[in-house]
Amino acid sequence: MKLIPKRLNLFLLVMALVTYGVHSGAGDTARAEKPYYEGKTITLITSGAPGGGTDLTARLIATTLPKYLPGNPRIILRSKPGGGGSLALNPFYVRAKPDGLTLMLTSAGSIGLQFTKEKVVKYDLNKMRHIGHASHGGAVVVISNAGMKRLLDPGAEPVVCGSKGGAEAWAYLNMLGQELLGWNLRWILGFKSAGSFSLAFRRGEIDMFGDSRMIKELEQEGKGKGLAQIGIFKKRKFVRRSDFSHVPTMEELLIKAGKKPDGLAWKAYLAGVSPLSIYKLFVAPPGTPDAVMKLLVDAYEKTGRDPKFVESWKKIIGPVLDVGAGSETTEMLADCLSAEPEVVAYMNEMRRKNGVIR
Repeated sequence: MKLIPKRLNLFLLVMALVTYGVHSGAGDTARAEKPYYEGKTITLITSGAPGGGTDLTARLIATTLPKYLPGNPRIILRSKPGGGGSLALNPFYVRAKPDGLTLMLTSAGSIGLQFTKEKVVKYDLNKMRHIGHASHGGAVVVISNAGMKRLLDPGAEPVVCGSKGGAEAWAYLNMLGQELLGWNLRWILGFKSAGSFSLAFRRGEIDMFGDSRMIKELEQEGKGKGLAQIGIFKKRKFVRRSDFSHVPTMEELLIKAGKKPDGLAWKAYLAGVSPLSIYKLFVAPPGTPDAVMKLLVDAYEKTGRDPKFVESWKKIIGPVLDVGAGSETTEMLADCLSAEPEVVAYMNEMRRKNGVIR
């Protein structure tokens, strides 16, 4: 019997180990390293109606986010508008499975509902997992040409203002106008989206509403004009947006009228408009694992810097884009929801006085 040379013996041993690895441990490693989202589909629920700002933002995210998630999943959208976002958020908060496959994009109005402690709210945004946010600066209020003639005339037919439920951030601009500047307004509630506002405005059913994306178009058509804007918060004050540099902020209107922007009414206004610093809030259900959240937050940060995403946002939403993710969003949201009790009480009283809530 011939002895196997040492070199050949070593070669056969190595080949045996390689073969064993391919058929056993290596296969387990390959399975373990399979990208989490490979072959999966994410359902992104939106609290806004199709065609509105929340829906359009969700579509931009759905187009870009998958390429930055490991496994490149599909994203399908499901709209569930109504109740200022509560119709979508309430069941999402209670029932959505925390596996990173069911996500939610909601708007500033949902934040407003929570800090004014509306009875309809069964969710807690602070307890959700925060992927990020995207903001375009504060909203602008448009008024019709006919409405402008009646705005400061208490004896005239009130200017009709359309709102989803009186909890949108821009609505506090109008309420402060009623409270301190004597704006002659009457509210109609129940609209579902900015698109429904615009349609009612064009039909002459309302004289005023707040948005940003659709206001420029109405101004260009000569159907109305920007009356006031919340603006962009810089250096502890609101300044005019570059795309609406001709529209004054509420602070400017108050100063022009000889009224100092301070006191409880001004604090209530600032608390009311603060959610627009977040604008669109992107969340996962409570209990979503940290490892999955890291994948989502990292992917969203890259989405916010993606050239095509930025270009599409500026073309569809507006020229201003401020994207935050993870802990930055968590901190901003906590600030928005931490208004002092007396400020919240004043906000609700202002809403009752102006007929927005009973």
